Amino acid sequence: MVRRRAISVVAFIILAIVALVGTNPLDTYFANLGDRAPRGDLIMQFVIVGICAILLFAQVEYAGTRPPMTVPWTITVVLAYCLLSMVWAIDPLIGFRRLTLTAMVIWIIVRCVGDLGVVRTLNLMRGLLAVVMLANYAAVIFTPYGVHGMSFDEADAVFGDWRGVFGHKNTAGAAVAVTILLFLFDRRQMPVWVSALVVLPSLYFLYKTGSRTSMAALSAALLVGVLTLGYNARRRGLVLPVLALGVSVAVLALVMLSPTIQVMLDDPRAFTGRSRIWQLLLIYAREHLWTGAGFGSFWSIGPSSPIFRLTDDWVSRYVPHAHNGYLDLLVTIGLPGLIVTIALVLIWPPLKLLLSWQVSGQRRAVLLSILIFCMVHNLAESSLLNRTSMVEFFLILSVVLMHRIADQSEGRHQHMQMWLEDAITRRGVRRFSSRFAHSGNLNPVRRSGSGRLAVLARSAGVQTPPESVREKDDRGE
Repeated sequence: MVRRRAISVVAFIILAIVALVGTNPLDTYFANLGDRAPRGDLIMQFVIVGICAILLFAQVEYAGTRPPMTVPWTITVVLAYCLLSMVWAIDPLIGFRRLTLTAMVIWIIVRCVGDLGVVRTLNLMRGLLAVVMLANYAAVIFTPYGVHGMSFDEADAVFGDWRGVFGHKNTAGAAVAVTILLFLFDRRQMPVWVSALVVLPSLYFLYKTGSRTSMAALSAALLVGVLTLGYNARRRGLVLPVLALGVSVAVLALVMLSPTIQVMLDDPRAFTGRSRIWQLLLIYAREHLWTGAGFGSFWSIGPSSPIFRLTDDWVSRYVPHAHNGYLDLLVTIGLPGLIVTIALVLIWPPLKLLLSWQVSGQRRAVLLSILIFCMVHNLAESSLLNRTSMVEFFLILSVVLMHRIADQSEGRHQHMQMWLEDAITRRGVRRFSSRFAHSGNLNPVRRSGSGRLAVLARSAGVQTPPESVREKDDRGE
């Protein structure tokens, strides 16, 4: 197990570096072209395939050790729906290649988290981000590439903003923001001065990037993280009222501000030009609401891309994504796919975490804050299900860690998982009928302690390892 864990450390570091700085650090040209950079994309494919090969070798070579963690069923369902969209995709070959890379990245993250555990994974991520922060300052101080110069037509917008070793200031801002969250929450035995030594320079660097998206997303993430610290899963009676109040306030604000929002969307210069992109995508979404163009089959697929039929201005020439992750999913896998992704990837994992009894407040805070940051960030940037996108890497990492912790903790989510399986699987229907015929009691067996967890897990088909095998760090203890 030690050797397999060492291999997972190497694999995780390589994937994290690729996700953070890509294969062309300090290269503004390729950073702006994104998927239109064939050289960078080809290198990325070789790296991902190589990491998968290393992990598969470790799994075969050390087959007698603890079984590897499996991909959560919620993520599997989302990937399956994306695969189904290949049936009607505009370019199924490109879409399938992109989906395969996305699935491989997710599998690598799941394997590494399963082998390393929660604490090791978070500490490894902290160490990597601290090193990247040092590299950012080194790039700004010692090289001309650490600060944005002229970049296509964006010279006035980004000139003078810091980007460090990253290709763009927005990417740098997102990495720095997640660094702040990791060093603020769930620090355990980390001294305050060590945390401050990383957080304060990170805050200043974030300010110098001028990335308003990351600043806004970080503010929302910090608020959620602080509120989560006082949350108790055993006293969750106020959760639904608070959520209902929050949704009501959001809907009321949306209604009251709708005229202003409409005016801003009608202005092509609003949101630094994003509203022009969103207008075009909403037109396409209305025409293909239920199917979309197919996963990965809207942007950067050549002349067959729908964007060329919608416009011939700067959007079709320079823009590689919608600058909104939710809109990108809407125009690729349609409204059903967007709903499935939001429900199973963005809602169910944090709900499991909130309903788990044996998770510390600090651990909840760091994972929920990272997830909220990624969700808010996707309102102005695109990274949802986007292969090795850095924010997608952080999002999937937080989701997998949530599944890892919640699956080894008692809580109401075990009941919910059992009833969900009863509702959607044939095996569950048979078990439901058998339970009703023998006892007439449809309530789950109530026991205390680990006995109840074992009964619920067996009923739901979840394989929980014995207490001696479970790592304490996975439960936040």
